[in-house]
Amino acid sequence: MVIAAVAATLGVQLQPGMTMLESIVEWFVGRSRLLIIDNCEHVLDEVTELVAAIGAACPTVTIVATSREPLGLGGERVIRIPSMEPDYAIELFCDRARAADSSFEPTPADADAIAAICERLDGIPLAIELAAARITSLSPSELLGRLDDRFRLLRGAGRGGLERHQTLRAAVTWSHQLLSDEQRLFFDRLSVFAGGFDLRAAEAVCSGDGIDEFDVIDLLGELVDKSMVIAERRGQNTRYRMLETLREFGEERLQDRGETAAVRDRHLAHCTAVAAQIEVEFMSERQSAAAAVAGEEWNNVRSAHGWAIASEDFDRALTLLWGTGGYALFRLRHEAAEWTSRTLDLGRGVGREEGGLFVYAAAWAFLQEDLARTQAMVARTAEFALDEASAAIAFEMRLYVLIAEGRWDAVAVAADELRAAVAEWTDPVARYQGLHALVHIDYQPVVGQALLAEARTIGASNAIAEGLRLLGSCLLIGAQPPDIDGAIAASIESIELSDLEANAMTGCWARVGLAFAYVFGGRDEARGAARAALAAANEVRYALAETTCIDLGAMYLAQQHSLDAAAILLGYLEVQPAWFTPTAGLRQVVTTAVADMANLDQLKARGAAMSANQAAGFCLDHLADD
Repeated sequence: MVIAAVAATLGVQLQPGMTMLESIVEWFVGRSRLLIIDNCEHVLDEVTELVAAIGAACPTVTIVATSREPLGLGGERVIRIPSMEPDYAIELFCDRARAADSSFEPTPADADAIAAICERLDGIPLAIELAAARITSLSPSELLGRLDDRFRLLRGAGRGGLERHQTLRAAVTWSHQLLSDEQRLFFDRLSVFAGGFDLRAAEAVCSGDGIDEFDVIDLLGELVDKSMVIAERRGQNTRYRMLETLREFGEERLQDRGETAAVRDRHLAHCTAVAAQIEVEFMSERQSAAAAVAGEEWNNVRSAHGWAIASEDFDRALTLLWGTGGYALFRLRHEAAEWTSRTLDLGRGVGREEGGLFVYAAAWAFLQEDLARTQAMVARTAEFALDEASAAIAFEMRLYVLIAEGRWDAVAVAADELRAAVAEWTDPVARYQGLHALVHIDYQPVVGQALLAEARTIGASNAIAEGLRLLGSCLLIGAQPPDIDGAIAASIESIELSDLEANAMTGCWARVGLAFAYVFGGRDEARGAARAALAAANEVRYALAETTCIDLGAMYLAQQHSLDAAAILLGYLEVQPAWFTPTAGLRQVVTTAVADMANLDQLKARGAAMSANQAAGFCLDHLADD
């Protein structure tokens, strides 16, 4: 999952017609960035592929990678990290020993033993910290004696590479063997967590078959005391994690025990229960808390979903998708689209199909501007009896495809069907989703107000932010005369709420709406707002919003008589898929303004040759303050 992890960290969205790796490379093109990739040794081939691709296409990007061995790429500069100097190593040992036992004060007799321990451990900080944590049960001289035995036994047991890398592995092995049988078993089982975990998760996943659930809290505390697990207090809660080196070691031991499948099954069951609770709370006033849990558990959900697919557990794979689906969509976590495809494939393999899954796949396909797949997925939904909320989203996807294709007669028919359905539905989430689709038909303020009212009834912050930003669009487009101030106020409130919730999708569109309001209102803030909207869409690589922003930027530049720039952007836009925008006639303003230019064809050809990232950069440069 190297590619997925990098894409999620950077906020890169899958671009139409590209792989995710190609999308990451395109995101970096023209940007001056320092990319740090830590702990590469267990995914060396995947990291090498990523670094090679970025390095070949992006000379302005510098990459720092940490690993137990070089990547082996041309142009790579290898820096060997030296061991700690003896004085600093001794100081570290004493500091960590006092942290473990506040009464520890080394005697003159201890000094020689501590120096020998640090020398034997090659001055490696992790190894020194693990040794110092044992001071609660062993004196420095006893530590030194056991260290001699362990290293002699384990010499050469590492995976190769530098001697001190083997020594680090030996130190971890030694530390692991100093645990009690029960502690070792618990430690090995904890390695199944791909991200952090809390006490409840540790109890659910690691207890049973030799570990009493009531002993988990004590075992966890013991491993924290021994620096084998890190405890991090977050507000009123404590979350735990393992260093990656230790987690990998535990995974190997779990495999040796023959327990991997059983513990991963329990991990899957726990993550499924968490996802089910997130689903219940996400479209409610508890949405912020549910989203926080989804964010914390994302890595675990990813791992659990992979195991569900591998073990052909269709029902749990589906539950994981439902639970994190809203979170993934609002935050543009396109990784979930891949999970959806894998779950669809699994369903076909085991003879199980679920109508809601096709609805979800349609939503992701539409966000990725894949109209053909959106149509195909929506068509499949007609074969199933859907609940009201799923039916509403299916209606919405169908309408969006028809609008994008310009089939307005079919849009009118579908809209009438949806209005009738909304009137019958009892589920407030379904009514909200139906009104969300109907807004895009004619942007009538009364529909926007009804949508916001439904969102406030539900209480979900993301739904309220969406209601505000679409009300702003209605006040600008559908009101007669346009309510510019009302549109601005609604858009700003939506942006503030979206940013608070890290809602990338709504935040992008709200900035687009604000820019439209400033531009059509002839306000001084127009240029800056148009640039801010495009910058936001470009940063998260939200292609649909980005194209709309370039459309708006081209119109603004044409109005400001920057005709060369407007013509170049028009050339880019004319070769893009015909996607609907929040207003009509936008492109026509540009076309009319540049119609009489003698060099129009040359300028448009220049724009047509641009990539999305190049066009966005060009537009941003020309929207910069004079």
